[in-house]
Amino acid sequence: MQKQLKITINGKHYAIATDEDDNDVYYAAQLVDSLLKSKTEKLPAGSEDKAALIVALQLATDLSKAQRELKSVEQKAEQLLMLLGKEA
Repeated sequence: MQKQLKITINGKHYAIATDEDDNDVYYAAQLVDSLLKSKTEKLPAGSEDKAALIVALQLATDLSKAQRELKSVEQKAEQLLMLLGKEA
């Protein structure tokens, strides 16, 4: 069941409906807020859209890297399990 959570990003308040764990959502909101603040400080005033795009690309890049790393670890684990199975 979806619940309403209130978050603040870049000084703006949002009410969002989510099924996700509250702590995960609040952590994600804090991460986005922190990244957005650091980007907007480096850009000219009125560049919030550009800063938001840069943050979205940064987070998507980080996610892509993490997914590749996870897949690599899973493949190594499968190889190790196969080797252990052959030795048993």
